[in-house]
Amino acid sequence: MLLIDLGTWIMRSTGVVVNDSVLGPFFSPDGSALWWADPGWHDRAHGVAREYALVRYDLAGGQAATAFTFAESFEPWQLRPMRDGQHLAVFGVPTSTDNLAEDTPRVQVIDTAAGALSRRICRSMD
Repeated sequence: MLLIDLGTWIMRSTGVVVNDSVLGPFFSPDGSALWWADPGWHDRAHGVAREYALVRYDLAGGQAATAFTFAESFEPWQLRPMRDGQHLAVFGVPTSTDNLAEDTPRVQVIDTAAGALSRRICRSMD
């Protein structure tokens, strides 16, 4: 992964290798980190991404780390930082290895400091 300082137009390599399509990336509200969701692996039969991880790249320290791993079947579609800077809202759908919805879409709120699921919001589609 390469970062460009827009003030100086100097590019630097982070040493982070991303080998797949990721959801994001986006900057944290305070600008100290870059976040994205990265699939852990792909189902061999259908190529469906599984077991996404929420990854945080610390801009000052230059380190990437997994902050949270979603349930294997959960496929995140959107990531949004919350105002408090500690939580991320993640909209997605539990999917089968055939890439079919297994359950209703939901929002999962991740506490990034604790590395844990804070809330899950599901609504019936009836």
